[in-house]
Amino acid sequence: MERTQKRNICGTKRVIEVAMFSYLGASRASYMMDNPPVVRVVVQVAYPPAARLGTSEGLAELQERLTDFRLQQQQPSVGLHISFGAMPGMVPGSNATFAHPDGYELTIGPDSLALAIDQRYRDRASFAAVLEPVLGTVAAAGRLKEYVRLGVRYINAAPATVEQFRKPEYVGWAGSGVVAADANRTWVLITQILRTDDASPVTNGVIRYGYLQAGVGADITNSEAANTPSFIADVDLGDQRPGPFGPATLTAKFREINHEIAAFFENSMTEAGIAHFAIRAKEA
Repeated sequence: MERTQKRNICGTKRVIEVAMFSYLGASRASYMMDNPPVVRVVVQVAYPPAARLGTSEGLAELQERLTDFRLQQQQPSVGLHISFGAMPGMVPGSNATFAHPDGYELTIGPDSLALAIDQRYRDRASFAAVLEPVLGTVAAAGRLKEYVRLGVRYINAAPATVEQFRKPEYVGWAGSGVVAADANRTWVLITQILRTDDASPVTNGVIRYGYLQAGVGADITNSEAANTPSFIADVDLGDQRPGPFGPATLTAKFREINHEIAAFFENSMTEAGIAHFAIRAKEA
């Protein structure tokens, strides 16, 4: 793919077309926001069932290795489980939740892990610095050899007063003047995207873009957006191609998918939105 050397709307120089979206000029260079709307970030890695991660021995090893995290709780995962016999010391379908002083929450189960953070999210590099050692720890404790899916989700919420910051093609008819201005409305446009070529770092995605009259909910964030009228840009992209469970490789994939999500958000903004969120090139 031929690379172009031109500036995009936030002033970054090195730009190429991203894999999931067709617009040109999407940034692959780093940018930062002085007024970021991020309220929650989640990275989930699914892997073949690892029984050891549901045992007391496995939990003890996780506690010993995760020195920066504190065990919060261990509880059965949601779902129907039928068992005809259990491994000694095993809690069928159990998840362990750990908390980090910087706001990260880590949930580990027999078939997946999820690392999340709320509005205290700083940037991709900071998240990656926590993610990679976590992956290494869980891989060692669970004797993991491969993964089956990597998912990256960014939930952005902004006050309802920033309607002019969104490009019209992103809000659709529901966010336009078709609906009476004095009408109470909640709308979310949900788009599912699939890609089948091996060249793309992303194979699937679900994007929820809309306006929530009652806010995004306290289960997502404890910020003001939890219960005040807000616009939401919820971008969930993933790679469903199984591969070796390599912490460095998975972290690199997270960075790639993050580029796709950042490009979507940046390109959804008008010039007024760029100015409001103070999107600018990241200093070297």
